[in-house]
Amino acid sequence: MKRIHASGFFGIFITVILIVSLASCVAKKLDDSNSQKISISIPSVAVIGTPININVEPREPGISNIKVIISNNSYNELMLLSAYPYSKTWSPKMPGVYTVKAEGYSITEGKWYTASSTLTVYDLVPPYLKDIKLIPEVPYVGDEVLLQLKLDGENPFVDINVNGILSSSTSWFSSSTKTSDKYVYLRLPRITEPGKTELFLRSVAYKSEDATKLIFDVRPRDLTPPNISVYADTFYSENSNVSVRIELTDDINLKKYMLTFDDKVISEENISGKKFVKEVMIGKSEIGTHAINVVAYDAEGNMNTYAKRIYIGGTALSFNVQVSPSEPTANASAVIAMVPNEKNVIYTRIVFLVDGHEIADFSSNGDTSAQSFAIWSVEEGTHFITIYAESKDGRAGIAETWVSVKDYNGPRFVSLKANGIELKKTEDNYVFPGLVTFSLTVEDPGGISLTALPRLLVKEDEFATYYRDLQMEVEEVSPNGRVVTFSVTTPMSLGQYYISVMNVQDKSGNLMRDIGRFLLYVQ
Repeated sequence: MKRIHASGFFGIFITVILIVSLASCVAKKLDDSNSQKISISIPSVAVIGTPININVEPREPGISNIKVIISNNSYNELMLLSAYPYSKTWSPKMPGVYTVKAEGYSITEGKWYTASSTLTVYDLVPPYLKDIKLIPEVPYVGDEVLLQLKLDGENPFVDINVNGILSSSTSWFSSSTKTSDKYVYLRLPRITEPGKTELFLRSVAYKSEDATKLIFDVRPRDLTPPNISVYADTFYSENSNVSVRIELTDDINLKKYMLTFDDKVISEENISGKKFVKEVMIGKSEIGTHAINVVAYDAEGNMNTYAKRIYIGGTALSFNVQVSPSEPTANASAVIAMVPNEKNVIYTRIVFLVDGHEIADFSSNGDTSAQSFAIWSVEEGTHFITIYAESKDGRAGIAETWVSVKDYNGPRFVSLKANGIELKKTEDNYVFPGLVTFSLTVEDPGGISLTALPRLLVKEDEFATYYRDLQMEVEEVSPNGRVVTFSVTTPMSLGQYYISVMNVQDKSGNLMRDIGRFLLYVQ
């Protein structure tokens, strides 16, 4: 029998050990199991410059090669723990949220085991409240307001608390949020009354905090347009003089008015005060139907209109307009009916109009009268109801009334454009560097407010703060005041921006819902 020399046996043993070691290296790549065979103990919170103890405890014999990895998005450090007890002191130098992971190799199983924990490191600098401002900086009653805060220091998390009473008719306002941003934007509830408002602000980051008080004035806003009353006959005989008496009233102050007859300006003046009365002589006009229109503005720019149709000719039909219910509700139906003041009249044609738009036209063959009512789909706002009728005996007549429908719905978003290009949320939007004109179009059946102006917020992607806070001005108003385009122009350089709008209101003070943000590339 051939004997194996001791040195030969030792060589075989070394070869086996190398094979096992090689296998263990492969096993680490293939099996990074997260078992309870190793544990790590660290505090969950720390402050920069204050040492903490990191303790790693193997749960069974045979686990060695202990190491600790401390990392986050901008930091990575490896520590080797070579002797029991496996403990290490580490002093964090930068605030942030760190993952602390321990690794150990099991000789008996040929596997690496890991355990990890999260460490939140706070700054020595307290979260001082800086750059506190309102958007808009001077709020009016009913405005949608953002509170901007800048937090000092580099704390990973800060709790923000805002408390106060925004008006005498509301209860105590309280809002809390947790943030990791340098700039914080909080949307305040709508302020319904003018006057001085106080908000108490507090920021807390671990064991440090800051507090301050913000005092600002909320200015009153006149959202109510002037009231217009026009006194004129509905029917005039041929060759008679047409005269009109107008009465304008406003709760704050009137500014100007204009009266037109068949789109021709008859009277136009700048006025002041809460009430204005004037007799206007129009004179003689040709036979037929004519339109009298009055437009009035108050000092805040609120506009109201009044339209009345008159008929000049022979003996006219006499009837009234009736709307049922007398106070119609938006998004419901109402009945508009013609109520004759004469007997034994056969109406051969009856036309129903709302705000000058025909909604029904009924005719008959002359044996019986045409249908004398129509169904109207009601929208919010003030509406002028007109009925034109013809009779079998060759006469005609016209009558009008108006109804006011309460508005509880905010404006509807139509479009937002940059240099004439409509922005889409689902697509990439591009413009060239330089001056960029943003145009916002909205509509509301009850009319858009021209005094509560929208604000355009332009946020640059690389920064936490808003790059621009811009007030938009009125660019175009539809004849009925229901569709309005606001615009603003600002220089923009190369970059990526988020565009949003706020504080779009209708004449009743209802806010447009949040339409979100649009991504715009300037390149």
